[in-house]
Amino acid sequence: MSDVRSVTIPQLRELVSDPSELAKGTEIADRGGLAHLARHGNKLFADAAGSGASPYKTQIAFGDDKVTGRCSCMAARSRPFCKHAAALLVSWARTPEAFVVAEAPPATPGGGAKRAGVKAAKVDPIESKKKGVDQALTVLTELWQTGVLAIASDRADQVADLATSLRDLGLRRLSVRMLELGALLRLAAKRDGSFPAGEYAALVADMWLTVRKLEKHLAGEPLAQEHVEELIGRTWTKKDRKPIAGLDLVEYAFSASTTADGFVLRESRLFDLRSGGHFSEKQILPAMIAKRTPPKASYAERVLRDTSASVFPSFAPQRLDIEAKADVVSLDPAALALALEKALPSVSAALAALAERRRDVFAPPWVPVLVRTDWVVASRGRVRLLDPEGGTLFLAGGRAQEDALMSALSGGTEAVAVFGDVALEGAMPCLWPLAVVGKKDGVLRLLPLAERETAEPTSAEAWVTEAKRAGVSTAATLLGEVRDDIANGFIEGVSGVTQRFVDPLASRLAELSLPKQADALRAVASAADPIDRLDGLVKLHQVLGIALTRLVGTAKVDPASLVRLPTMPSVAIPRPAVALGPELAVSKEARGEIHRYERAYHVGVHYAAADPETLVREVDTFWGDGFAAPFVVRAATQHPDLAIASARAMLGAHDPGRLYRARARLAKLTAIAILSASTRSDARAFLASLAEDRIDPTLAAHVRRALKGPLLSDADLAARSTAVLAASVKEDRVLAIEALASHAAREAIPRIRTALSDRASQVRRAAAYALAQLGDVESLDTFVSWLEGADHERAKIGAHAIGILGDVRGAGAILGALGRGFSPVVVREALTLLGPWVLGPLLDLTEAQPELGKRASVSSVVKTFERETTVASVVAWIDAHPDLLTRVARARLTLQACSARKDISDDVAGWIRQARPELLEGDDPSQKALKKKTAPPKQKAAKEGV
Repeated sequence: MSDVRSVTIPQLRELVSDPSELAKGTEIADRGGLAHLARHGNKLFADAAGSGASPYKTQIAFGDDKVTGRCSCMAARSRPFCKHAAALLVSWARTPEAFVVAEAPPATPGGGAKRAGVKAAKVDPIESKKKGVDQALTVLTELWQTGVLAIASDRADQVADLATSLRDLGLRRLSVRMLELGALLRLAAKRDGSFPAGEYAALVADMWLTVRKLEKHLAGEPLAQEHVEELIGRTWTKKDRKPIAGLDLVEYAFSASTTADGFVLRESRLFDLRSGGHFSEKQILPAMIAKRTPPKASYAERVLRDTSASVFPSFAPQRLDIEAKADVVSLDPAALALALEKALPSVSAALAALAERRRDVFAPPWVPVLVRTDWVVASRGRVRLLDPEGGTLFLAGGRAQEDALMSALSGGTEAVAVFGDVALEGAMPCLWPLAVVGKKDGVLRLLPLAERETAEPTSAEAWVTEAKRAGVSTAATLLGEVRDDIANGFIEGVSGVTQRFVDPLASRLAELSLPKQADALRAVASAADPIDRLDGLVKLHQVLGIALTRLVGTAKVDPASLVRLPTMPSVAIPRPAVALGPELAVSKEARGEIHRYERAYHVGVHYAAADPETLVREVDTFWGDGFAAPFVVRAATQHPDLAIASARAMLGAHDPGRLYRARARLAKLTAIAILSASTRSDARAFLASLAEDRIDPTLAAHVRRALKGPLLSDADLAARSTAVLAASVKEDRVLAIEALASHAAREAIPRIRTALSDRASQVRRAAAYALAQLGDVESLDTFVSWLEGADHERAKIGAHAIGILGDVRGAGAILGALGRGFSPVVVREALTLLGPWVLGPLLDLTEAQPELGKRASVSSVVKTFERETTVASVVAWIDAHPDLLTRVARARLTLQACSARKDISDDVAGWIRQARPELLEGDDPSQKALKKKTAPPKQKAAKEGV
C-alpha cells in the first residue's frame, strides 16, 4: 500500500488537468474553505463547506501510479477532480504540517459513518509560524554554505513552493521575499555572468534580518504596529486603526498591478494639502476574487475636501481607509498652489527624509516626496532634476519613465515641483517620478506620469561611471563601491568570505574614516561559526547602507553652464561649444555622438533664427516637420497674406469641405493653427466651412476646437482622462482614449502617453493612434523605436502611427522598413498618409535598391496621390541630379514607379519630351531606351504596326 507523498505546486497542474477546477480549488484554499484536515495511510481527508447545512466529505487517495479524488458533491460524479478535491490537493501541497494524523480513516465521501478515532485538528499558529521561519532560515543557510552559483537548478521551484506555504502561514514579508529569491535563483542557474550581486545581497540581508526579528517575536517579543504590517500583516479592523480627520486629499498617481504572490493591487497615491503628508488608499484582492469585485475608483483631477479616514499602522505613504468626504471639487490651480507651499524646498531636504527612513531596517528603502525643482538637465548619462539650490536628483527607471517626464514638459510646460519616490542607487540619489506640478501660461497643472516601471538593476560599473561623471562626492562613490564588493561575498558564500577577501575592503573602509566598520568586516572573516559570519556580513552591509545614505550629497550643477531647449523651457543641456544645423544634428544623433536633447536644442535654435518667409513659403519642407511647425506658426504672423493663402491651399481651398487631401496630418494641423491665430474674417470663415467634414472627423474636431475652444467640459475631460489609466476593463480604457482623440482633447496628451505602456496591446494601439491624431510630435521617437524594434505587433502600430501623425521626420524610419522588407501593406499605407512629398525620398531609396522598383508597394504609393502634386514631385526629383545620364536613369525609374497611373506616366513622359529633350537625344543605350519609352502614343502604335 502506498503512503501519502509530497506534492509540489507545479505538479498540481499535472494532477488536476482542468485549469478551471484548479483555479476554483485554489480560491477555496485561499479563503480557508476546508476544515478538519487529516491524513491516514495513503489518503487525505477534509470537510468542505457547501450550499447545504452539512459539509461535503472530500478525499484524496495516493496509489502506486496515480492520484484520485473523491467528494460527496454532485460535481464529483462527472469529473476526476471537483473543486473541493482540488482544494484539498492545494492545501496539502502548501501546508502539509496542517494535516493531523488520524488514528482511523474518517467518513468517506458519500458515506455516513461516524468519524471514528479522529481527533479535531488543532494546529498551533505560533508553532506553524516558527516552522515556516525555520524553513526560511534553512534556505538562507544552505545558500550561504554552498554559494548561490552552486545551487541545484531545481532549487528555484522549491523556493517558490515554500513562498506559497509562508503566505498561508501569515508570514507575508518572508513569502514575498522568497518569491523574489526564487526569481533570482533562476537567473543564477543560467550561469552567464549577469547575476545581480547587489540585488541579491540586499534581498538576502533583508530576509536574514526578517527571520531574526520574527524569531524574537515568536518567542514573545512584541512588534511595533508598523512592523506587524510590514512583516506579518493582519486584518486591521476599524478599532485597530487610528482615526484622522480634516484631510484635503489630491491624487497624484493611480496604479493597478499584480503582486509577486498573486494579489491584484489597485492604489491611489494621495497628498494632503493641509499637512503635506503622503497617503495611500489600496484595494488588495486575490486574483480570482478581483475579477468579481468592482475596482477601486481613481480620484484624478479632484480634491477630497475635509476627508475623514482611519489610518493603518504603516510607513509613509500611510495606508488609509476613507470613510467620509465632506466635498469633492475639481482640482484647480489654487489647490496646487497650496501643495507647493508644503513641498520640500530642495534635494537636500529630500535626502534628509530618506536618511531618516533608512534608520529603520524594516521600512521601505524609499520615501515619498514632493520636491521643488527648477530645471530638468539632460546631459550625457542619466537625466537629472535640478532644485533651486543647484542640487540634483537622478532620474530612476528606464527610457519609458524618462519619456513620460519629458512628454509632460513638452509644449512649453515648466516644471515647478515633482511628486515621486526618492531612493539610492549605489551612491546616486534617485527619484522615481510619479507626477509633475507644471506651469503653462502662468497656470498650474498636475500632470500624472506613467505607472512606475520595473527597470533592470544597474550594474556596479554603470552607476559608478555615472556617479563620477555627474560629480557625486568621491567619499560616497568609494563607499558605494566597497558595499558593492561586499555584496559579492553573499554570492560566494562562506568559503569566499576569507581574510584574503576582507582585508583589502577593510583597508578601504579605514581610508574612508570608518575604522569601526573596518574592524567589523575583519571580525566576519575570523568568526568560527559560518552562521556568525553571515550574521556579521548582513549587519555590516546594512550599516554601510545607512552610512551611505547619510554620506551622499547632491551633485551640484551651475545653472550658468546650461542652456534651455527653445521648445521645452524646463529642459536644459550643458552649453554646446558650436551650433549645428538640423541635418548635421540629426546625423550626429544617429551616430551616437550627441543625444536627442542636444539634437532638439540645435534644431530649435536653427528654426528660431530661420527666415520667417522661407518657413511660411516652403510648405512641404517645414509645415509637416515636428521641429519646425511651432516656428512656422510664429513666422506666419510676420507674413499673414502668404501664410493664410498657403494654409487655405493646404486644407483644400479649391475643394471646400474636403479635408482629406493628399497632405500629411501635421501639415494640416499647422495650417489650422495659422488660420485660428488670425483675426481676419476670411480665415475664420474658411475654417468654419471645414468644421463638419465627415471624411476626416478627428481633423474636423481640431477645426471646431480652434473656433470654439475645448469640446469637452472639465468634468467630461477629467472622467475620460481618469478612465485611460483607472478603468479595469481594457475596452473601457480604449473607449476613453478614442473619445479624447475624437474631441481633439490635446490637454489629455500627457495622460494618453502613459497608456503607451499599458499591459493590453489594444490599449497601446489606441493610445498610439490617438496621439498621432492629436498631432503629438513628442511621441514620434516612441513610434520610431517601436517600428525598429523586434516586436512585430508594436512595429506595425508604430508604422501606422507615424503615417497618421504625418511628421516628415518619420519618413526615414518608414523607408528603412520598406528597404528591409517589412510588411509592404503597412508601409504603403504609412507612406500614403505622409503625402506626395515622400515620393522624392522613396525614389531615392529605389535608386539605391533597384529591386524595390519591381515591388507593387512602390507603384501603389504613387497611385494614391493626386495627379498634379505627384507629377510635380517626381519631375523635381529627376531634375535634382546634375549628371545627364543619372537623370536619364532617374527618368526611366520614375516611369516604372508611375506605371500604375497612366495619366501620371503620360504627363511625366510629355514633360521629358517637351522640357528635357536632352535626355532623349544622345547615343547612350539608356537614352535610346528612354526615347522609346516616352514616345507619343501614335508613334508607339505605328511601330507596333510595322
